[in-house]
Amino acid sequence: VAASDGLAEPIWSPDGRYICAIRIVDSAPMLFDVEKQTWSQSVAPKACWLQRWTRDSKSFYCMEGKGEAVHRYDIATRRSQKVVSLKDYRATGNPMAVWFDVSPDGSPLILNDVGIQEIYALEWRLP
Repeated sequence: VAASDGLAEPIWSPDGRYICAIRIVDSAPMLFDVEKQTWSQSVAPKACWLQRWTRDSKSFYCMEGKGEAVHRYDIATRRSQKVVSLKDYRATGNPMAVWFDVSPDGSPLILNDVGIQEIYALEWRLP
């Protein structure tokens, strides 16, 4: 893709019209319009990663910074909105291995780490 030097983690929109990627230097979200063949910086948090498109290609979600919040970027308005704070939320894995996706209804999904203290082993013995 033209002028994509310095970009990483490209993800096509489901309708094939856009590609969102991350600028390696500062993790700024970038949006490529396939029809216009142009890149633009998304008006979203400065550091935004793990982009995930909605099924209708009208928006994408991304994780802010080190997992502090989830933002939704609307393609039509070119605006970003924080949809949920993850301040006291323990996502699974480390920040680069968090499982993050979008549900069929367009809601963000993140797995919650509840720890291992809830897992027990039981052994049944008959008398």
